[in-house]
Amino acid sequence: MRHGLDEALAAVARREDEMFRHTRAWVAINSDTDNVVGVNDVGARLAEAFALPGIAHEVLPAEGRGDHHVWHTAAAGPRVLLVGHHDTVFPPGHFEGWREEGGRAIGPGALDMKGG
Repeated sequence: MRHGLDEALAAVARREDEMFRHTRAWVAINSDTDNVVGVNDVGARLAEAFALPGIAHEVLPAEGRGDHHVWHTAAAGPRVLLVGHHDTVFPPGHFEGWREEGGRAIGPGALDMKGG
Protein backbone atom coordinates (compact mmCIF):
# COMPACT_ATOMS: atom_id res chain seq x y z
CA MET A 1 0.00 0.00 0.00
CA ARG A 2 2.87 2.39 0.74
CA HIS A 3 4.00 2.13 -2.89
CA GLY A 4 0.75 3.71 -4.12
CA LEU A 5 1.02 6.52 -1.58
CA ASP A 6 4.60 7.25 -2.61
CA GLU A 7 3.55 7.45 -6.25
CA ALA A 8 0.68 9.81 -5.40
CA LEU A 9 2.94 12.07 -3.32
CA ALA A 10 5.53 12.15 -6.11
CA ALA A 11 2.84 13.08 -8.65
CA VAL A 12 1.67 15.95 -6.42
CA ALA A 13 5.27 17.14 -5.93
CA ARG A 14 5.80 17.23 -9.71
CA ARG A 15 2.78 19.53 -10.12
CA GLU A 16 3.34 21.73 -7.06
CA ASP A 17 4.11 24.92 -9.01
CA GLU A 18 1.07 24.44 -11.25
CA MET A 19 -1.18 23.74 -8.24
CA PHE A 20 -0.04 26.90 -6.43
CA ARG A 21 -0.45 28.97 -9.60
CA HIS A 22 -4.06 27.80 -10.00
CA THR A 23 -4.87 28.19 -6.30
CA ARG A 24 -3.46 31.74 -6.18
CA ALA A 25 -5.57 32.69 -9.21
CA TRP A 26 -8.76 31.18 -7.76
CA VAL A 27 -8.28 32.73 -4.31
CA ALA A 28 -7.61 36.17 -5.83
CA ILE A 29 -11.13 36.26 -7.29
CA ASN A 30 -13.84 37.45 -4.92
CA SER A 31 -16.43 34.68 -5.17
CA ASP A 32 -18.83 35.65 -2.41
CA THR A 33 -22.05 33.68 -2.87
CA ASP A 34 -23.90 36.85 -3.91
CA ASN A 35 -21.15 37.81 -6.39
CA VAL A 36 -22.45 35.73 -9.30
CA VAL A 37 -19.88 37.14 -11.74
CA GLY A 38 -17.02 36.18 -9.39
CA VAL A 39 -18.43 32.72 -8.66
CA ASN A 40 -18.83 32.04 -12.38
CA ASP A 41 -15.31 33.35 -13.07
CA VAL A 42 -13.89 30.85 -10.58
CA GLY A 43 -16.08 28.11 -12.10
CA ALA A 44 -14.81 28.89 -15.60
CA ARG A 45 -11.21 28.77 -14.38
CA LEU A 46 -11.85 25.44 -12.64
CA ALA A 47 -13.36 24.08 -15.85
CA GLU A 48 -10.27 25.20 -17.76
CA ALA A 49 -7.89 23.66 -15.22
CA PHE A 50 -9.74 20.34 -15.19
CA ALA A 51 -10.22 20.06 -18.96
CA LEU A 52 -8.51 16.69 -19.19
CA PRO A 53 -8.83 13.79 -21.62
CA GLY A 54 -11.54 11.35 -20.59
CA ILE A 55 -13.36 13.83 -18.36
CA ALA A 56 -16.65 15.30 -19.58
CA HIS A 57 -17.73 18.66 -18.16
CA GLU A 58 -21.22 20.10 -17.94
CA VAL A 59 -22.36 23.53 -16.71
CA LEU A 60 -25.78 23.73 -15.05
CA PRO A 61 -26.95 27.35 -14.89
CA ALA A 62 -28.35 28.43 -11.52
CA GLU A 63 -30.65 31.43 -11.61
CA GLY A 64 -29.47 34.19 -9.26
CA ARG A 65 -26.48 32.14 -8.09
CA GLY A 66 -23.24 30.89 -9.60
CA ASP A 67 -23.46 28.06 -12.09
CA HIS A 68 -23.01 24.45 -11.02
CA HIS A 69 -20.31 22.33 -12.66
CA VAL A 70 -20.44 18.57 -13.10
CA TRP A 71 -17.59 16.37 -14.29
CA HIS A 72 -18.01 12.74 -15.40
CA THR A 73 -15.62 9.97 -16.37
CA ALA A 74 -16.22 6.63 -17.98
CA ALA A 75 -13.72 5.01 -15.61
CA ALA A 76 -14.31 1.39 -14.74
CA GLY A 77 -14.98 0.32 -11.18
CA PRO A 78 -17.17 1.64 -8.41
CA ARG A 79 -18.58 5.12 -8.90
CA VAL A 80 -17.34 7.89 -6.63
CA LEU A 81 -19.15 11.17 -5.97
CA LEU A 82 -17.14 14.22 -4.92
CA VAL A 83 -19.01 17.38 -3.95
CA GLY A 84 -17.52 20.82 -3.40
CA HIS A 85 -18.19 24.52 -3.80
CA HIS A 86 -16.33 27.39 -5.39
CA ASP A 87 -18.01 30.31 -3.66
CA THR A 88 -16.95 31.90 -0.37
CA VAL A 89 -18.79 33.77 2.39
CA PHE A 90 -16.65 36.91 2.21
CA PRO A 91 -18.31 39.91 0.55
CA PRO A 92 -16.18 42.35 -1.47
CA GLY A 93 -13.87 44.35 0.79
CA HIS A 94 -13.63 41.65 3.49
CA PHE A 95 -10.81 39.08 3.55
CA GLU A 96 -9.84 39.25 -0.11
CA GLY A 97 -6.73 38.31 -2.06
CA TRP A 98 -3.83 35.91 -1.62
CA ARG A 99 -0.83 36.35 0.61
CA GLU A 100 1.86 34.11 2.01
CA GLU A 101 3.19 34.43 5.55
CA GLY A 102 5.59 32.09 7.30
CA GLY A 103 5.17 29.37 4.70
CA ARG A 104 1.36 29.57 4.85
CA ALA A 105 -1.07 30.58 2.12
CA ILE A 106 -3.78 32.91 3.37
CA GLY A 107 -6.93 33.98 1.53
CA PRO A 108 -10.60 33.09 1.06
CA GLY A 109 -10.75 29.43 0.13
CA ALA A 110 -6.98 28.85 0.35
CA LEU A 111 -7.48 26.20 3.02
CA ASP A 112 -11.00 25.28 1.96
CA MET A 113 -12.27 24.14 -1.43
CA LYS A 114 -10.12 26.34 -3.67
CA GLY A 115 -6.95 25.02 -2.05
CA GLY A 116 -8.31 21.57 -1.28
